This record gives sequence, C-alpha cells and structure tokens, in this order.
Amino acid sequence: MSAPALVVINGQAGDGTALRQWPRLEPVLREALGDLQVITTHSVADMVPQVQAAWKEGLRRVIAVGGDGTVHHLLQTLVPLARRDEDGQPLELGILPGGTGNAWARSHGLPLSLTKAARQLIGAQPFPVDLPSVELDGQRRHFLSISSAGISGEIARKSDVPGKRPWSYAQNAIGTLLQRRPLPLRVEVDGELWVDDHYWLVAVANCNSFGSGMRIAPDARVDDGLFDIVLIDGASRREVLIAFPRVYFGAHVTHPRVHIRRGREVRISGAGLGMETDGVPGQADELHYSLQPGGLQILVDPVAFRTTRTR
Repeated sequence: MSAPALVVINGQAGDGTALRQWPRLEPVLREALGDLQVITTHSVADMVPQVQAAWKEGLRRVIAVGGDGTVHHLLQTLVPLARRDEDGQPLELGILPGGTGNAWARSHGLPLSLTKAARQLIGAQPFPVDLPSVELDGQRRHFLSISSAGISGEIARKSDVPGKRPWSYAQNAIGTLLQRRPLPLRVEVDGELWVDDHYWLVAVANCNSFGSGMRIAPDARVDDGLFDIVLIDGASRREVLIAFPRVYFGAHVTHPRVHIRRGREVRISGAGLGMETDGVPGQADELHYSLQPGGLQILVDPVAFRTTRTR
C-alpha cells in the first residue's frame, strides 16, 4: 500500500486562513490523494522535526497549505532530505495558496481559492521545475519563485509580520521608496560583469510574480533552465513612483530604466546588502545564485498548468 500524503498546514499563514478552511479542504484532498497524514505548525522550529519524522516514515508527497514563506521553509527541510535519500522515491510537492503573497499561484494563473486549488490536485501529476538556490554567508537557501536584492530586502523585512494584508507589500514598497536611495550593487551573470553602479533593485526570477501580484519578470518560466534577471537602475524617486503601478501588469519592462537579461548563474555584491528569497528577508555582502534544471517535482493539474505556464 502506498504511503499517505503529508499535508503541512501553516496555522499562521494568511492570518489563520489555511487552518480555518481545513474542514472544507480535507474531504477534497482525500478524494484527490487518498490517505493523509496532517501536521499543523506555528513556527519553523515546530515544523522541521515533524516533517523529518514523516520523511523517515516514507512519506514523499507533501502538500504545503500556506503562503510563500511556508513553501520556502519546507524546501529548506525537504530538499536536503531528498538529496540524501537512497530509496529512489522522489519528493513530490503540492502547493495550496493559503498565504498573503501566493507567488506560485499568481505566476501561473492558478486559483487563489484554497478549495479550488485543492480540486486541481484531483488527477494531478508531478511536473519537473527548476530549483534555484542562493548562497549567502556560507549558507544555501533554496527558493521557488523569486529572490531579490536592494530595497526589496527592507520591504520584505517590513512586510514579514503577523497579520499582514495583500496590500502590505505595496504600502511598504512606496514607504521605502520615499525614505531610501539607490544602493551600490555589482552584478555578474554567467561569469561576466553586467553592471556596477547604484540601483534600486535586482530580481533573480524563476517565476514571474512576487509581492502579492507584482509581475516583476513577466516572461520568466520555471522549466527553461534560466533565471530572468530584472534590474531597476538609479532612476529618480519620482520616476520610480510614477512607473510603480505598471509592475502589476508586467508593463514596466518597456521602461528605459528597467533592464532584463537571462542567465544560469548570478552573483550580486554590495556591503550589508538587504535581500529576500520568496519574501523571507535576509542580509549579506555577497549572493551567489544557481539553479538545478528540473530539480523539483511539483504536483499540478497538467491541463491548467500547461496552459498557464506558456509565455
């Protein structure tokens, strides 16, 4: 008999949305996946040992019910376990959007409703997507959607609080723009110097959206083996604020102060550089990005996902 699917519910995500909706989700997930083993977490420290124990029991299908941070922290636990595993059974990750940002769902036009997203797991199949990571201060962070550096690090720090709302990121972005200036950044792509000057932000994108719907890299794909690297140069504060609404439609890419290229490896350096990965804030002097093509299996509705992942 096959092992049950592990469902990880973040009780804090979306101000408790995921946990409140669980009674409606459970029968749908049982129809889609069969037997379930359910754990509810309220912190990373609480989640890690429970996930590790489930992995030892042979559970390889994992459903994250929460936001971008939930997926991010699960990856830090699951990817090392999968790489050390010797039984040949791959990790299969399903994502139900129960948070505030929900970058994975927004990037692929998938339902933001937990119940509708759960129904899409009926008949879901594993799809290989690229698995990015960043090295900072001697540690490796895996991520799924986008990592960025510059003022976005401070925006993420301000937004990474309990009770945040979908508009919190935009509100904090505008507030930070009004208070800060472009930062000195050096960016190398595939071993070649790209830029070395003052910039507002550089985003290293595997998916197209972050910040609760900002389509910062509208052409990014999760299965092309490449990052889309988006740079906002040292434009005036007024220019950036005027152009800011365009990012929600991906229309900012035609602005002369926005620069885009693709690559497999990215290095960003700057003293005390603020950064974020999938909305989780951090700080470092140097960031080294790489990706593993097809390194992660995501459970998706094959029809819906195949339609929405195309450019």
